[in-house]
Amino acid sequence: AQRDHVRVIVYIPPLRQDVTPPYNPADYARFKADTKTLATRYGAVWVDIDAIVPGPLWGMKESPVTGGALELDFMHFQEPGHIAVEAALQPHIEAALQ
Repeated sequence: AQRDHVRVIVYIPPLRQDVTPPYNPADYARFKADTKTLATRYGAVWVDIDAIVPGPLWGMKESPVTGGALELDFMHFQEPGHIAVEAALQPHIEAALQ
């Protein structure tokens, strides 16, 4: 990307914050720190929007067990959540296009 003068945006995607996430907190914090370090080292823009989608905007998913109850979905959120992500990333994208 640097060689071809391509601007790169690295972002931490939304993570459900209203319940305990399925990740080890220390590992997740280290992951975020490592991505920020790498982005900075290589001239990329780093954006953390992991807390941008409120709990009620997240979805539910089918249980992996036949007949099981719906489960919390840590990967998918509703349309207003996508709009929040777009709004958070838009200024960075517009800046990269200039």
